Amino acid sequence: MRKNFLQLSQWELPGSDYFGATKTWEHLGEVQSEVVRFAVRFPSDKEQSSLLIDADAPVYDFVRLRLLNGEPVSLDLTVMPVGLVPGLTKSHLEGSVFRYVQETLGLKLMDLTAWCGRLKPGELDKQHLHCEPTDPVLEVEQVIYLEDGTPLE
Repeated sequence: MRKNFLQLSQWELPGSDYFGATKTWEHLGEVQSEVVRFAVRFPSDKEQSSLLIDADAPVYDFVRLRLLNGEPVSLDLTVMPVGLVPGLTKSHLEGSVFRYVQETLGLKLMDLTAWCGRLKPGELDKQHLHCEPTDPVLEVEQVIYLEDGTPLE
């Protein structure tokens, strides 16, 4: 989720060029990630369908507050199959998950599909992005695919 719709144009990239917030935004300043939640659970029906996994395949469920030059700019809610990304830790979440996926695990990101919509801020948005109840929040729901077409997140 992005707090400010006008800022989105700074970050637009084709799906094949998407490498995550850390690499995408580093030319704009210091990028930091604060872990709000990190858990392992079983996927919902929608997540099973989007990620092409079975009901008994565990997933990571994590929320990260992304800061650019100390300012909160994005609240990322991510679901990722444990089987594709073994060994993911909180320290990876505080750094770059995609760096871990690509450099350590050797997986290649290829494409993404995304849906965008404007919402009123939820409790997490208000708490971490300092939104007012009437502020618009841009929600981006996306599925990122590996080179072989497997959904990663």
